[in-house]
Amino acid sequence: MRTFSTRIILFMLIAFNGLFAAVSPDFPIAGWAVSGNTTGGAGYGEVTVDNTSDLKSYAKAGNKVIYVKPGTYAGQIDVGSNVTLYGYPGAIITQPHGQSAIKVSGVSNVIIRNFIVKGIGAVDIDANDCVQINSGASKIWIDHLDVYDGQDGNLDVVNASDYVTISWTKFSYTSASSDHQYSNLIGNSDSKTTDEGHLRVTMHHNWWADGVKERMPRVRFGRVHVANNLFDSKTSSTCVRAGYKADLRVENNVFIGVKKPIDLYEGDYTAVSVSGNYFEGTTGNTSGNKTAFTPSYSMPLTDVSNKAK
Repeated sequence: MRTFSTRIILFMLIAFNGLFAAVSPDFPIAGWAVSGNTTGGAGYGEVTVDNTSDLKSYAKAGNKVIYVKPGTYAGQIDVGSNVTLYGYPGAIITQPHGQSAIKVSGVSNVIIRNFIVKGIGAVDIDANDCVQINSGASKIWIDHLDVYDGQDGNLDVVNASDYVTISWTKFSYTSASSDHQYSNLIGNSDSKTTDEGHLRVTMHHNWWADGVKERMPRVRFGRVHVANNLFDSKTSSTCVRAGYKADLRVENNVFIGVKKPIDLYEGDYTAVSVSGNYFEGTTGNTSGNKTAFTPSYSMPLTDVSNKAK
């Protein structure tokens, strides 16, 4: 009897169930956001907020560490530069119709940790993602979020944004979503050549859970490191998809019962390196092609390739 996958899933579940156990869990920053020297609001003043008006005001102004008390915060939160947002246990940000819940656009040096981010249901409207990183935003760390039911996607990184790490985050869709359960887009058009040399993204220790069909993530142009994540969505049709000029390193992940773990799509990617992953009950391609980029950072990875009997 195999116990390996059970242990890995249990480890991930324990970590995610503890998302909101503390304001600042001891999980260090890693990945491309380190190369960008991401510090958020460190060195600036601190403030604690308990209402949407104050949260919006301080977040947009920038240059602040903002602690967010438990409660539901409705309306798009536009985040300025040099900001850290920490959610207390029970801090929920909800997406309004036709907007994002959290928008990080054209700014730099942002850390967002410990929030539930609730969308209105996936219906694919005007790129209104639950969390949107857009317009050249850089040096961004997203950590310990629970993101679900984004109107377009759950969390997208587009338009030459750069030096982004997304870690310890759960992505899912509920019965409120019935059309466009495509979670994470990195690069949103083959024609956006301005994305070349940007879209450097690390996704580690994330969980693509029930309801997600595709884009875990789907990549164009970017140099994207997908490592130590869990994929077990029963509704999947593809998981990691390599699109136009994508340079992907996919290593030490766990794929359980999903379809097409590695989607090489039309073959117009740069490279897809696949190593050290664990596959159980999957169908479709599990291999890569060519040699992907070597990260400029070091990041310890958990070995998941050895099956315990």
